[in-house]
Amino acid sequence: MVLPMPTEPNAGLDQNLEQEVRDLLVSGIISTDPEARSALSHDLFFWDNITLPAMVVAPVSSDEVAGVLRLAQQRHSRTVYVRGGGMSYTNAYGPTQSDSILIDLTKLNRIRDVDVTNRFIVVEAGCTWRDVVEALRPHNMVVDFPAPLDPISETISPSFMLISTPLNACIFP
Repeated sequence: MVLPMPTEPNAGLDQNLEQEVRDLLVSGIISTDPEARSALSHDLFFWDNITLPAMVVAPVSSDEVAGVLRLAQQRHSRTVYVRGGGMSYTNAYGPTQSDSILIDLTKLNRIRDVDVTNRFIVVEAGCTWRDVVEALRPHNMVVDFPAPLDPISETISPSFMLISTPLNACIFP
């Protein structure tokens, strides 16, 4: 499959914002590459109404996410879209503005805690279901949750946002 490639320059890119984001990210990744912006702007399907964001940012900490959000919204009035593993089939995060920022959460993939006594797990938003299953297996624990579409690629955050949050089954600090 060939991804659609932009034929015009990155009109939405603001050099000042790009530099501020680069300065903010200690270990995270920023890309203004057209191929990366195109590939990460789509979910399982290729929607006609996708506009490439000005940049894609892959922070590695919640502090970096908060910093990017502050820069984008408070200092530069930019729209921010957020994606996990790209397993959506609803165009839930497809950018519609060329001056936007797309935050890729897949680098936030750490298991923070497995509490065997109280039977819960704390994970970052970019953790995959496979990561969770592997972390729980040695403790003879499982997640009572509908099976994901693709446990290797599907991240925790979209699943819980779509299913569990209305049930108050998880808390996002």
